[in-house]
Amino acid sequence: MTDLKFIIGDPSTPSGHAMVYFDSDGILYAAYIIDLPITAEDISKYIPPIYKEQIDQLEIDKMMNKKNLAYPLGPEKYEGDLISLKKLCKIRKDDLLYGGTIEIINPINSMSKLNQIADEYSELCKKFFDENLIIGEIFKKSSNDLNNKNIKDENTYSIMNEANLLTELTKIIGEIDYAETNNEKETIRIQVEKIKSIKDLLPANRKIDEIIFHVNESNEKSKEIISILLLRAFSLLNEDYIKVQELENMLIRLESEN
Repeated sequence: MTDLKFIIGDPSTPSGHAMVYFDSDGILYAAYIIDLPITAEDISKYIPPIYKEQIDQLEIDKMMNKKNLAYPLGPEKYEGDLISLKKLCKIRKDDLLYGGTIEIINPINSMSKLNQIADEYSELCKKFFDENLIIGEIFKKSSNDLNNKNIKDENTYSIMNEANLLTELTKIIGEIDYAETNNEKETIRIQVEKIKSIKDLLPANRKIDEIIFHVNESNEKSKEIISILLLRAFSLLNEDYIKVQELENMLIRLESEN
């Protein structure tokens, strides 16, 4: 069982990146540690020839065996309180560790303590990711799931009528808006692929291509245009051509604005 004190996160499922904070006379000091997911077989190739003779092979071996990164090299004063640090970690989805007390006037000991915590954290990550083959399973499962889901979506869309397809399209646009607020780029990409599948099943005059274009533009004006294009598609379906003309005029005005 690890001696690391997790304030946010779970030692049995570490995220691979963590903020660690220390206390020194009531002042918070912090650093960031990352468990490195890749290793290098030979880093000497990155060292310019002019410096190779000056670096001991033992030091190169140490660098090659380093499984984590701590930055800065020693804890630095955190300009905020513990509440703000917790909020920051939750937003960034970082683990938060408490490293105990340190004497900031003794930087060597502080650096040593930080490195020890980084090494222990890496051991937790190794157990979670490597020994349980989590990384390989993630890549394999995500690839298979994505392919299967794409096929499932396309099969589902193919049996929908136009009204249901447009309703599904409206739902997807809502999910994209939510993903944008959280900067979930992969989610947005997947949702755009769904729109493309729906586009292939709808008449060209529904202008789904234009919806895709404005989704990629990702600004307030584009969002307004998308809403009008969706209403226009529904109006065409309902053969409400007066409404279609009104919406066309709105689009012309919007698109002419700078």
